[in-house]
Amino acid sequence: MKTLSVLFAACILFSSFSIDDAKCVEIKGNVFDKSKKLDKLQVTLFEDGKEVQKLENAKCPLKFELPRNHYYSLEIKKEGFLPTIMIINTEVPRAKECNYHFQFDYDMRPESNTYNKEYVDYPVAIIKYIKSTDEFLINEKYSAYIKKMTTPAK
Repeated sequence: MKTLSVLFAACILFSSFSIDDAKCVEIKGNVFDKSKKLDKLQVTLFEDGKEVQKLENAKCPLKFELPRNHYYSLEIKKEGFLPTIMIINTEVPRAKECNYHFQFDYDMRPESNTYNKEYVDYPVAIIKYIKSTDEFLINEKYSAYIKKMTTPAK
């Protein structure tokens, strides 16, 4: 009986581990200069602060399959443009089936000395699961504020 209990506990442990480690959300995105898709991008994905993937000379669309319950930073660099960071929070309620898709299009900002330096290093977007709509969305209010604060002074 003790062996059966240990086996049952191990099955529960491994099944919950595989559920949490399974790919939860597919993130796909395009990066533009106005209406032209950019290539030769340097893209780095950080999971919980640690670099987990680096792409040199990447081209669009960018695609990442991420497991649940982690924080990611997606850093995109291109010569002649400001570096871009997006934060992705893959926390999803445990009872939810994970098979989400999120698409983004981002217009890179050209390098310039006229940007408000105080806000240039802030993430341009925060992407997270929204329970009320059962989907991943960008925090539009935050992104609009950062865009406004980094807009060059006229």
